[in-house]
Amino acid sequence: GSMKGLYQRETEIRWGNRNEYLERDKETSKYSKEDWGQIQREADDIYSAFLALKDIDLSSEIAFQVVERWQNHISTYYYKCSEEVLVGLGRMYAGDERFRENIDKQGKGIAQIMSDAIKAYCSR
Repeated sequence: GSMKGLYQRETEIRWGNRNEYLERDKETSKYSKEDWGQIQREADDIYSAFLALKDIDLSSEIAFQVVERWQNHISTYYYKCSEEVLVGLGRMYAGDERFRENIDKQGKGIAQIMSDAIKAYCSR
């Protein structure tokens, strides 16, 4: 799926060949079509939750829970998403044009919400 390519590219852009990340990378090549369907559905749910934060204080408990769900999602299916990694992703979602475009397909402005929510979460 397109998500798979997005995450692989994301990892390469951010960290290139830094072994600690590559070693921790999940065996995504072993995921079946069903696995990807499940992962995509879970991601869609979290995207919807981010979108619902549009008019909510991003330093609220509700917003933090959504960020935690996203962090866990990445750790579970892709690579260990430490807070340091999360900060980098947050910057990239809004700052990298390709990511912003791709993520905003889930809903207009969602990349910025994700970026801002992650920033608030990581500076709590």
